[in-house]
Amino acid sequence: MANNNDTEKSFAGFSSVLKKGIQIVQNALSTIAQLDAVLTDLRLDTGLSAKELSRLLDASNDIAKLMGASTEEILTQAAAWSRLGFDTAETAAQMAKLSAQLAMLSPGMSLDEATAGLACIMEAYEISSDAVLKDIIAKISAVSSRFSLTNADIMAMLRDSAAEMAECGNTLEETIALETAAFAASGDLNVGEGFRTAAQRLHDLNDEAQRTDASLENIQNTLYELTGVSIMADTDSYKSTYQILADIHEVWDSLSDQAQEKTLTLIFGEQGADIGASTLKNFDMAKQALTEMTVSAGNIDAAMAAATDSVAYRINTLSETGTSIMKNLFQGEEMKAVLDFLASLAEGLDWVTDKLGLFGTAALGAGAFAGFQNIGKSI
Repeated sequence: MANNNDTEKSFAGFSSVLKKGIQIVQNALSTIAQLDAVLTDLRLDTGLSAKELSRLLDASNDIAKLMGASTEEILTQAAAWSRLGFDTAETAAQMAKLSAQLAMLSPGMSLDEATAGLACIMEAYEISSDAVLKDIIAKISAVSSRFSLTNADIMAMLRDSAAEMAECGNTLEETIALETAAFAASGDLNVGEGFRTAAQRLHDLNDEAQRTDASLENIQNTLYELTGVSIMADTDSYKSTYQILADIHEVWDSLSDQAQEKTLTLIFGEQGADIGASTLKNFDMAKQALTEMTVSAGNIDAAMAAATDSVAYRINTLSETGTSIMKNLFQGEEMKAVLDFLASLAEGLDWVTDKLGLFGTAALGAGAFAGFQNIGKSI
């Protein structure tokens, strides 16, 4: 009886290990199948060849291991960048890596948000892909590490305002600096919208000035009467929004309360007046933010080192290495055949254990073992 109990335990242990092993392999192969589905969509969207898609898959897996993401997530971002015009395997992978790097340095920011934000800023400020790390990611990270806001906060504000602020002559650094000062003082999530309104009113974009019953000429004249500041750099060109506010800041404390209130409403509208007040009261922070961004390039390596120094990052690297191994072992029809075999094996094991019970399977296992021992022996 003791022997039967030992056999039952041995077979139960063997059955459990086998089931777990089958499940692990099935999960890994299912991951490969999901990647194949993403590649199929990418091929339909872009017309990339099978060879180019294979290179993109390999590159995406390498990026996933470096950036703490999954290969499927990187492929999905590569597809998004491809639809935005980065339509070779190399450029799509490069941009997907930058999205992943920004997301990795930005707790709370999804990969989709990182891609959308980078695309918006690149278009508004005509920043090339080669300059994204130095001119966007490093600068945003430098400011968030120094002041009381996150990369996600900065990116959200820029998505609301970048196009208008760029059109009005503001550099990316000036836009980030102004919005950092406003957000740090107010905590208002609508800072980006406030600066979009200010840019529209000060530079007559999208007829915003007319919609508020104030012509651009009237705004210019009224602002000069209130503050002594002109919105014009010369007879043919405007000052940037940053420069206008910098000039107003110089005289702000000398203005009466009534003049300050009218100035804020004139530039930011009634709804955005508090954002304008926060900016002008906290304008020294805008200047400090500009300084931080001039030396930002050297900080990105330290930020990346901190982001990769975690157990979660190492676990993800191990997981994506496993994905790479399975990708190399099983491809195309081979993978489908293995999945079918494993499914049949698992179903068979479930049927045996269900129909015969533990004692029956133990006996079956013992009999099979005895039969195996007798193979090749004469009767």
